[in-house]
Amino acid sequence: MHVFIFGAGASKASQTCFEYSQESPLANELFDDRYVATAQRVAIKPDELKQHKAEADKCGSVEEYISQLSRKLLNDSKLLPQSEVQKTQKDLGRITFYIWELLREVSETCSHEDAYITLMNKLKDKSIPFGLINFNYDVLL
Repeated sequence: MHVFIFGAGASKASQTCFEYSQESPLANELFDDRYVATAQRVAIKPDELKQHKAEADKCGSVEEYISQLSRKLLNDSKLLPQSEVQKTQKDLGRITFYIWELLREVSETCSHEDAYITLMNKLKDKSIPFGLINFNYDVLL
């Protein structure tokens, strides 16, 4: 049996013919300017996207930034002004919908030239038993 393990960047490397704006982003690329149209569809303005990117960069990663916002609500919500709690809730909600929309768009841009499809077709043609381990949010799913 062959086992294939996919990690960070696998989807980006598998794409061969997409527009730059439709590439699977790495986690720390989620707030890049090229995704501004997607952000606007979920009511995140271009300047807000830049602010999220700046905050994520300051935290060291998008994951840490989102974790920090979540901790702020869980741990500090009773200490913060209601307006700040509401803004943080709104930011987290919009970020959630933004990431969902972005990944949906990327997933729907798959083509028959995608390297994942090429790999799956070769495995199927050779009747090779295989397993997949995937550590991504990934279009392979």
